[in-house]
Parts: sequence; C-alpha cells; structure tokens
Amino acid sequence: MVFALSQRKRAYLIRDVVDEMSLNGMRPDRFILQTGLFSCMKSRKLGDAMYFFEEMKRRGMQPDSSVYGTAISACGRAGQLARAVELRDEMVARGMGMTLNIRLALLNAFAEAGRLQQTREALAELRAAGHVGNEFAYAGLANCFRHMSEALHLYQEVLDQGLVWGPDITYTMLKAGLDLQAAGVEDAMMVAHAVLDTFDRQGLFVDVEHGTEVLMLAVRRDVGDLSLAHRIFDNMRKTHRVPKTPTMFKYMRALAQREPESTGRLIELCTAICSDPDRSDRIMVMKREAYRRREVLQGAQRGRRGARHSG
Repeated sequence: MVFALSQRKRAYLIRDVVDEMSLNGMRPDRFILQTGLFSCMKSRKLGDAMYFFEEMKRRGMQPDSSVYGTAISACGRAGQLARAVELRDEMVARGMGMTLNIRLALLNAFAEAGRLQQTREALAELRAAGHVGNEFAYAGLANCFRHMSEALHLYQEVLDQGLVWGPDITYTMLKAGLDLQAAGVEDAMMVAHAVLDTFDRQGLFVDVEHGTEVLMLAVRRDVGDLSLAHRIFDNMRKTHRVPKTPTMFKYMRALAQREPESTGRLIELCTAICSDPDRSDRIMVMKREAYRRREVLQGAQRGRRGARHSG
C-alpha cells in the first residue's frame, strides 16, 4: 500500500498508514520507512520526511548513504540548509564516504538557499572527486542563478559539456529565463525558447506537474510575452496532457487580456476548463466563467459568419 501511495504521489497519506500499522502492532520495515522518506522528500514535506528518517534510527535501522542523501535533499528542498549540513557532518562522523548522490544533494541544498559561492565550491569538489558534473549538478547551479543574468551564460556552458537535457535542468532553466524576462533582462526569453528547442529535439515531453508550474510562471503579467506559455501548452496538448485547471484559468485570463484576437485558443482553453470533472466550489467558479466566456466567443463567431453570408 505504501508503495502504491508513493507511485500515486500521495505522500501525505503514507505517515497515516505507518501510524496505523504501529497501532495494530505491526512493525514497518526498512523498505516502508525508506519509501516514505523518499516520497515526502519529492513532495517537499520536510516534517514527514524527517519523521521517517528518525523512525529508522529509533528502530535500530542505521541509515546508509542513500538514506542520508534523501534526507539531505528533503532539507535542501525545504530551504533548511543548516539541517542539511548537519546531516552531512553526522554522516561523515560515522565514517561514511561522500558519494555522488550525497554531493549532488548538498550542492542543490546550497543552490536552493541561493548560496552561489558554496554551490560552485560543491561543484568543484564533485569534479575533484572524479565525478563529471551531470544535469542534476547544473540544475542546481541554474537554480542558484535565478534572477541573475549569469543564467544566460549557463545555457552555453551546459551545451559545451555535452549533457543530455533532462527534466530537472530544463525546467530550472525555463524558470530562470522567465524570472529574468520579468526583471527586464535582454534576451532572457530567447534563451528560454532555446532551452525548450533542445528539449523538443530530444523527443522529450512536458509532464503535467512541471508543465503546470512553468505555465503558471509564463502567464504572469510581468513576463508580458505569452509565446513560451503557448509552446508549453501546445507541447502538453500533443501528448494529451492537460495542465491543472487553476493554471489554465490564469492562462485563459492572460490570453483574453493580452491576445483577445486568439479566439480559437481561447475557446479551446475554456472547453478544457469546463471539462474538468472536479465539482469543488473553487473549480466550479472557474468553470462558470470559462463557460460564459466561451458562449460569448462562439456567439461572436456565429455573428460574423452570419454577416458574411448575408453580405
């Protein structure tokens, strides 16, 4: 059951299952606790992640380097750099070596905290240890460069390294480009499109979770240019992936305000929003507005066709 919840990205339920097991006198094994730790790390639930980490130690299951790496990643994702460093020090004090995954987890923790110098030092140490900087290392570096013009130069550095563009670095670079575009940095949107071009050439597709996140950033008012939003939405549509309704709703409103002549795309967005089976109050408000907007657009289309026929 724990593995199934992890696969469905329902980490918030895993701790309840483990608590229920304990109440019924069942002992969760290492696999269950490690799965809970990993799932909560991915969903940025630091409290639950550290519960599973400490529970392993409490039950006499000594964490290995893989478990420490996951715990350090959980702290880094939650912005708890000091705790991530403490875990690194604890692991080293126990005589465990710095594996590639540990180094990457720590590098990304520095990057999440915006510590550019420490991020670069971590990357240098990783290389000095005989590891080649991979996409996860450069994703961390790109994350550190958000809101900084240096992000524009990182694109060429990644290409020079001959790295394969995986989701982590692609989405981080896209978000960096959008942040820089919002800040008025010249050529920022061009770099974001170049990143997506590379992604497309490799035959990769935008998944729902990351696509929704990037699309939400792409439709912000301070970004202005909706061209990247259109590409993200079209990329998802090609593989029958639908962004989450609140993000599509913001996209619909941005499009209506900035490109009202894009009638076909607006109608498509309205239809997608209306098709959401969710009947919660929040979503129903969006669906009603989308329905009204679609009716107005389609009515205007019928009116124009009628005028042409009568003429």
